[in-house]
Amino acid sequence: SDGALRVKYRPAVEPIVVEIPEPKPWSLPAHLVEAVCEAKFGVGERWADVRGRVAKQLLAGKTVIAKADALGVDPAPGVQKVLQLRFVPKHFLTYKADVTTSSEAAIQMESLTPWYFRTVRELAGVSHKEYWKALGSIGKSGKVMSRPSGSSLYFTACDRFIMKTISACELAALMAMMPGYVEHLEGNPRSYLPRYLGAYRLRRP
Repeated sequence: SDGALRVKYRPAVEPIVVEIPEPKPWSLPAHLVEAVCEAKFGVGERWADVRGRVAKQLLAGKTVIAKADALGVDPAPGVQKVLQLRFVPKHFLTYKADVTTSSEAAIQMESLTPWYFRTVRELAGVSHKEYWKALGSIGKSGKVMSRPSGSSLYFTACDRFIMKTISACELAALMAMMPGYVEHLEGNPRSYLPRYLGAYRLRRP
């Protein structure tokens, strides 16, 4: 018989890494700035520590631009660089879990920014029980679609939710936009933006 989806969480301490390509702008709520544990600008083997300047601009409510003249240093003239940030604020903690069913071996699931996504689910009227029951049906629905980009779409049995595989770059972009995204949905409950309900990394132990 089919078993229930069983999830056991445990905290993980890996920082979230976001890379902002030159000359893209980026911002972060002031209350999260203190969680930035590293900020560097460069490429390859040439990097400059810009945490102080980045933190000062963010605390002042300014948008940080990944650009040499804005950051006051150019470690690799003539080459396109990136601004790399590492941070572990409370809302960006990740959780790891062992996920098992009666028919499959355990896999390791890492839930990213669970507080933000839980807020999105609450705003969308999706209960915790309903959400996990739907995710547990993905393997049973048999509905999978491959995209030209190389990603795959997995449909829940109720056809209400879709799980999509994404690249590391797409994941970083999603993590970077979460603070502003949630703030927008809280202020605009009828927004036409899609509702991202969760982000996970899945691995077999």
